[in-house]
Amino acid sequence: MREALSVIDHIRSRVDELIQNEQFAEAQFRLGKVRSVIASESRTDIAEYYYLFAKTLYRMGRQKAALLKIRVAMRLMREATRDTLYADMKLVLGLILVDLGRFKDAEEAFLESYVFYRKALDNESLLFPLNNLARLHYIMGNLNQSCDVLKKTVSLAIEYHSQKRVDSNRRNLARVLLLMGKIREASEILNSVSDAGSTISATGHVLQLRGMSAILRVEHSDARATVHRAKRIFVELKSACDEAVCNELLGAIECSEGNYAKAREYYQQVLDMPEPTASAVAQTLRMLTDVDIAEEKFDIAEKTAAKAGAAITKINERIELGALWRAYGQIYTHKKETDTARDYFKKSIDLLREIGARYELALSYLAAGKSESYSFDERLRHLEMSRMLFIEMEVPKRVDQVESAIADQRRSAEVSVALARSGQVAPTIITANRRMKEILATVERIKDTTHTVLITGETGTGKDLLAEYIHRSSNRADKPFRIVNTAALPSELLESELFGYRKGTYTGAAYDKVGLIESAEGGTFYFDEIGDAPPDAQTKLLRALDTKSVRRLGTTSDIKVDVRFIAATNLDLKQMMELGHFRSDLYFRLQEMPIHLPPLRDRHDDIRLLIEFFLQGTGFDSASTDNRNFELLLERLKNRDWPGNIRELKFEINRMMALAPGDSIDDLLKVLSATGKTDVRIDEFSVEREQLMDALRHNDGNQSKTARELGIPESTLRYQMKKLDI
Repeated sequence: MREALSVIDHIRSRVDELIQNEQFAEAQFRLGKVRSVIASESRTDIAEYYYLFAKTLYRMGRQKAALLKIRVAMRLMREATRDTLYADMKLVLGLILVDLGRFKDAEEAFLESYVFYRKALDNESLLFPLNNLARLHYIMGNLNQSCDVLKKTVSLAIEYHSQKRVDSNRRNLARVLLLMGKIREASEILNSVSDAGSTISATGHVLQLRGMSAILRVEHSDARATVHRAKRIFVELKSACDEAVCNELLGAIECSEGNYAKAREYYQQVLDMPEPTASAVAQTLRMLTDVDIAEEKFDIAEKTAAKAGAAITKINERIELGALWRAYGQIYTHKKETDTARDYFKKSIDLLREIGARYELALSYLAAGKSESYSFDERLRHLEMSRMLFIEMEVPKRVDQVESAIADQRRSAEVSVALARSGQVAPTIITANRRMKEILATVERIKDTTHTVLITGETGTGKDLLAEYIHRSSNRADKPFRIVNTAALPSELLESELFGYRKGTYTGAAYDKVGLIESAEGGTFYFDEIGDAPPDAQTKLLRALDTKSVRRLGTTSDIKVDVRFIAATNLDLKQMMELGHFRSDLYFRLQEMPIHLPPLRDRHDDIRLLIEFFLQGTGFDSASTDNRNFELLLERLKNRDWPGNIRELKFEINRMMALAPGDSIDDLLKVLSATGKTDVRIDEFSVEREQLMDALRHNDGNQSKTARELGIPESTLRYQMKKLDI
């Protein structure tokens, strides 16, 4: 008996040493050699043998085999009294269960391990299950619980252990506090960590965390210097995992400063490691997604996000999942898939709020606040939430960023499809659409120039109002804005209206007449429906554009004019030119500054804003965006093709208000149903689409799981998604 025990004691020490040095084959060989020696010995000896075997298999990554061995060991130990050994087994069981994703069972195992270490008065080992329990809560996203457990480990380390253990646990606590956005508290802990007697590795970890704290405060110069110091230490120690963390932090700094190529270099260094950890791969791919989005490489970002999602799923790090869903919200915003974008932002915000990761939560509110998938009021609410969180976390530079975003949103609302005129004031333009914002940005750059502008687009897209906006917001705003609509004038009168005439030129010309172009002196002349201009008028208009002069009918002298020309058409001028119906030289002259307005069907993200605008001050505008009837009204109107575009939408809203029996949104819905404008097919479409969306949301977008749940082939699911525009 004693001989067997001495062999087991010796083997245990030697196997632990081999496992620590990752010499797993040798560890298994030594365990095999003593198997026959202990086969006839006590249950405790046999249990310890299986425990050591399980520990070796666990470190080799063979978790299922390790689980079988540790269960055998624990069955053999049921009647034994060696509490420390039983606590060791529970600890290894917990580690195995974490890797297998069985978190609740792992939590129970760590708690039992802690109880048995305490029962055995093994104060040296108490921190092992607690530290792993804190790590488990971190992985599960229970940051508050992780923080509570780590505070307990600090207290125990102070009571039973050396300063080295105290500082180690304080570092772990500071890391979690940073993720919770408790930056001041984390910084105070890091500043209190003793430098005296610290190992080089411990110094590197403190520097790493201080760098992380500086990044969160957006103090990039300090962060860069501190993280580089930490990286030099870990390079010297050949600690690849810690070096990878430093590269991630340096990449984050460069990305935040707009140095995207440099950020990619740092992230690629992490992925190029010989054996990067699953956590490093997951986080780095997610951060690379952010770089792709910042560079507006959305197709690449979607592919990178898919890789990141697969990596995150393997390790189930919920903070990274929340950040990834934020990235998907930004990607689908760009793709103009408004509902999907909103779903991802909501999932991100809900998860990060549940976890307690306030810093990442504030970033998700900020991203949602900039997203065109939300109405103006919703964006402001998200930005205010982000601002409040950053104020609470005492990050003034982030507060400034959010306030700048709020100011941008307010400016966007003021400059947006022109919908109303007010004297000499530029029309209001309401839009959340990326393409429209690009158009408005172009207008801002060219509004004060003399460039000829050609506005194209379907009827009802707002060409007239954009032309007026260009004039009213330019330095010509206090000068005349003259308009001629070719389609509204007989061709025989068009030239005289444009260029004027001299008295007596033809019968009825009883006085000299100033033409519309000449009357626009100092201002803007707007030629609407230029595609309908007859050939003679095209020739003279080309001459006016080229020479900046006009000649009245019946005269031989030119009159110089200072006029800015804008033209518009809903026709395909290029096709007309090729067919010989429009002068090629005039066509190319008008291409000096072309602007194409997208149809409303490509701007579904604007429908909510437009409806809210049309309802303002009508008595129907008391419904908030949280009103379910408003959402139903919006959904029904979004499902229309709107061939008449914004004009048609406006007339439809006016018609509904005129026929509504009351002044509630519900009354508008009754009109919509009673008049049959939204037919049964559209209602069925909406219901079917919402049901399928719910099924996809329930399965986190996984199409295979959704198809299985619905009992249909995956190909049928994909067909339904395409048909329902999901």
